Amino acid sequence: MAVDLGALRQRVHRYLERDLWQRRVRPEDGRATRVGRAALQLGVVVAQGVSRDQLLLRASALTYFAMLSLIPILAVAIGLVGAFGVSEGLARAVVDRIAVGSPQAGEYILDLVKRVNFRSFGAVGGASLLVTTVLGLSNVEATFNAIWGIERQRSPMRRFSDYLAVLVVAPLLFTAAVSLATSLRSDTFVAQLLEHPLLKQAYELGLGQVPTLLLWLGFSFLYWFLPNTSVRIGPALLGGLVAALLFALAQAIYIGFNVGVARANAIFGSFAALPLLLVWLYVSWTVVLLGCEVAFSAQNLASFRLARVGEEPGPAAREAIGVLVASRVARAFRSGEGVTAEQAAGDLDVPVRTIRAILADLEAAGIVAARGGEELDSYQLGRAAESVSVREVLEALRGRTALPSPENPADRVVRGLIEEVDAGIAGALGGRTLADLLRDVPVDPARPAS
Repeated sequence: MAVDLGALRQRVHRYLERDLWQRRVRPEDGRATRVGRAALQLGVVVAQGVSRDQLLLRASALTYFAMLSLIPILAVAIGLVGAFGVSEGLARAVVDRIAVGSPQAGEYILDLVKRVNFRSFGAVGGASLLVTTVLGLSNVEATFNAIWGIERQRSPMRRFSDYLAVLVVAPLLFTAAVSLATSLRSDTFVAQLLEHPLLKQAYELGLGQVPTLLLWLGFSFLYWFLPNTSVRIGPALLGGLVAALLFALAQAIYIGFNVGVARANAIFGSFAALPLLLVWLYVSWTVVLLGCEVAFSAQNLASFRLARVGEEPGPAAREAIGVLVASRVARAFRSGEGVTAEQAAGDLDVPVRTIRAILADLEAAGIVAARGGEELDSYQLGRAAESVSVREVLEALRGRTALPSPENPADRVVRGLIEEVDAGIAGALGGRTLADLLRDVPVDPARPAS
């Protein structure tokens, strides 16, 4: 019996787009069923996020920036961790991992890093090196923030201090991972371990995966620390695990192409080192961004379910949601607290990306403002609730009405109609402010109907 591939494809597409999200969890569903369904939902969200967030394009951009800022970042990182006594082998370990399969490129990069002499730079040269390093890491943070839907970046001082922490922690974890990998591959070292029964059993149970474990912790640290928002440990660990496993797999596959690399060197000579290095950097950045997408999707999977079950809020629903968000921020402000995008999304059953876009519009209009702990993605009122009218909130969500100049009768009629609508809304609202709204809206307002 022939299989109708077209009908099968439609059924699979319908299941992934609708049935997977609308089917409610039943009491008789086992734990394996629930976990498998959640994992499939996460996979669908991540796959769509790769396209929506243009991960492959962003990976190519980061590859370009890495080529420009690689030497300064390595030099600064090695200088910072020199106090721990690991700088001598760190450069070789990092370059070997970056230029895997391209020994010529690795030797060239290592030679450039060794030539960096901070003492000969002076104040201007040292400052330029630090600025280049900060700009390079800023591109990574901006990419992570774009995946998380965050528009607000760290302040310059926060960037400087936070990036220094990244440049210290990440190289130390990386050095530990590479050193363990080298030791565990040493026949002498392994033989000594296997002389002890307990260590032999531990080794057989997975001691050889310790380098991957440390890479997992390193990636998890980046996903937890670098986005300018509050990332929970669980999603960061999940994203780090996916990135570490894919990174190890990609490296094994890449090293396995030794025959192809040798053939490319025979044909192109030393010129083959550059394209090989670019390919590996591109693959590495793709893995890093994919792990970040996994962390974001895992933390916001509930809001993605809501977006699937319901429709994306239209203009009218978006205005109603915006007023509710503003009222919640005002109520929390009176208690000396702030409201995060995730809190508002969970309370109102609205996708977190929609809430973040609304908060960005309100912040641009000066209605809300970021709190002191900007990494927590928390907002408060920009001014007293008595001075914020509901009309201002609606105008901030709608944006400015840019109508063409009345050059013909039709334009004049449309302009007059829009002005009448605006006047009618203003008359209906009167001078009602957020303070007035707080007296009328319940403490836990329900989600508006779209």
